Amino acid sequence: MSTTITTPSSTVTSARRWLIDLFDPRGRCSRKGLAWIALVLLPAQLVFAAILFALDLHWSHPVVIVLNVVVIWPVVAVVIKRLHDLGRSWIWLPFGMIGLVVWSVAVAILTLTMFNPGHITPTSPAMVFNAIGNLGPMLAALLYLHFRRGQTGDNRFGPEPDASGFSRARRGKVTKAAKTSKRQPSRGYPSDAATA
Repeated sequence: MSTTITTPSSTVTSARRWLIDLFDPRGRCSRKGLAWIALVLLPAQLVFAAILFALDLHWSHPVVIVLNVVVIWPVVAVVIKRLHDLGRSWIWLPFGMIGLVVWSVAVAILTLTMFNPGHITPTSPAMVFNAIGNLGPMLAALLYLHFRRGQTGDNRFGPEPDASGFSRARRGKVTKAAKTSKRQPSRGYPSDAATA
């Protein structure tokens, strides 16, 4: 039976790597890595909302805006890493956001034309239609990111994620073969812990 001894230096290294994986948009993130980050960030956001409610701070308060940016950045960074794992560039994120905004405006206009604007209340069928119409594409995008299998082997964004669910960006120049390749066999890249 083997036992793992945790030393302070290994704990610091693990925490440092986790923070890099959380805040650095370079590299790749597998479905497993995205699930772990979601399991950490969702409770953190609930605690954040509870603190705001307890302190009676409005969402437009400057402190709240700064904290929101700090909370939102890891989400953006991990989504970019997940796109990298799928072989996609970060540019898909702003285009996706623009698409969602255009879709939301179209759903709002459709809601106003289909239902009498004077009868739209929070519990009316119009609001249910509007909510489902807006949440549908967002849910589809989330399911795509959580369930779509990433590229095997390395791609232009880095090696295939290891057991932690993450891989860092390759240092140095990216070869032409890695840029153009959709799927390459894994070359057995060492883990970040071995190369750090």
